[in-house]
Amino acid sequence: MAEVDQIVAWQLGRPPSIDFKVARECIFGWPAVLMSSVVTMAGSPNPNRYYLSCPFLRRRLAVLEDEGHIRRFEERIQAEDGLRASVMAAQEAHRREWGRQAAAFNLKARSALIAGAARPTALKCLHAHMAWYLVHPDYQLGQQVAALAGEQWCADELCREALANEDECEAAG
Repeated sequence: MAEVDQIVAWQLGRPPSIDFKVARECIFGWPAVLMSSVVTMAGSPNPNRYYLSCPFLRRRLAVLEDEGHIRRFEERIQAEDGLRASVMAAQEAHRREWGRQAAAFNLKARSALIAGAARPTALKCLHAHMAWYLVHPDYQLGQQVAALAGEQWCADELCREALANEDECEAAG
């Protein structure tokens, strides 16, 4: 298995189920955001273009989601014109980007919005919005999610250690 595939499988806790390219690396050079194919290996449409693979950020955002921040951000999107405009622009950009690749496969999805959301101002998960932000740093909602999450990258290069441990296990096996 190629090193990128190996580290992404470790990050996700399973082999990837979709073709991808690394869209953003962390400060240590490890995959942090994956740009996913619009079609799964089974041939189904995949509505989400960017996927957060960094385990450090995934854990931080899971805590925020558990604390109810999806609902809080949705309320802010409704109340703040500038934030709503930024989300709408990001959703439209995601839809266009998804649509360009989907045309090659003659695909249509129920939703080509970030994370496959039902409507542009609905947040399905913070992970996908953080992934969009890491690739598109002008995204206002992503900036706010990142600020709330705190430190963006791990301090101990977690992925290098995990990859080294897997290599040691394979050599011993």
